[in-house]
Amino acid sequence: GAPKVRRISDAFELSGRKRFSDGWQFLASYVWQRLEGNYDGVFQNSTGQLDPNINSAFDYADFLINAEGRLTNDRTHQLKFDGSYEFQTGPQGLNIGFSTYWLSGMPLNAYGYSFAYANWEYYRAPRGSLGRGPSEWEANIQAQYPIRFGDNKRVNLILDVFNLFDRQKPIQLDERYNL
Repeated sequence: GAPKVRRISDAFELSGRKRFSDGWQFLASYVWQRLEGNYDGVFQNSTGQLDPNINSAFDYADFLINAEGRLTNDRTHQLKFDGSYEFQTGPQGLNIGFSTYWLSGMPLNAYGYSFAYANWEYYRAPRGSLGRGPSEWEANIQAQYPIRFGDNKRVNLILDVFNLFDRQKPIQLDERYNL
């Protein structure tokens, strides 16, 4: 018989928040996580298969060799920050916002090819044991300014800049071992 499906997440989150007052606010968090088991969930990363609860992970006994370990979305460290400041004097109503995150890299695998399935199904080494892929981060800003006219009418001018530092690096590596 096949082993039972296992997907265990242990996590610890530390967060801080300042509610909007005196023109500024922020929300920041740090998460430490360990995600282990033998089943990635409804999306099977090794094959790109999105068939909820009917993927091929348990079809053959050979697929279960080395299948226990760090799961694909195991990101040990996650940092996030969102904040904004609204000018009280000068350009009154101008609001500047900043949002950023940093995620540690995902566990690396060596996937072997299954000729029966014509796909990458086997774990050539224990799951998630080949180090970590590159970390991922991004920073975004927003500026918003209300133009008021009439008693209760206004138009908001908004400028959004996503990927502020134009970061264009690989965030996931090809883990297919060979044919």
